[in-house]
Amino acid sequence: MHSPSVTRLASPRAESAPESWTRMLLIESGFPLSEVNFSLLSSSGRELYRLDLAWPHLRIAVEYDGHASHAGREAEDQAREDDLRQRGWIVVRVRSADLVDPTRFLTELRAAFARRGYTW
Repeated sequence: MHSPSVTRLASPRAESAPESWTRMLLIESGFPLSEVNFSLLSSSGRELYRLDLAWPHLRIAVEYDGHASHAGREAEDQAREDDLRQRGWIVVRVRSADLVDPTRFLTELRAAFARRGYTW
């Protein structure tokens, strides 16, 4: 079996370089391909949230917290995460330090997949 080409793995839906780096890191770490900027819709079809990376069938999301876009929004981000959790989603947060040493976030994400019964 050969690895998928980088062009096939790249997504024009990524909104930042760190989102793309995170996705590539996940692929290199053996995670299945995620949806990029997945729109979580209400029952009426209105977009509730756009999730950076998501596995909708498992209700697992990875959210990259870039400093510039999240500075001063901690309470808002926490309320959003709380609402997602109430909707049955597991949310794993990634910060810039995690791209240097991804151990914490990869461990947390593997645990989330395990909780959903995903086997490697």
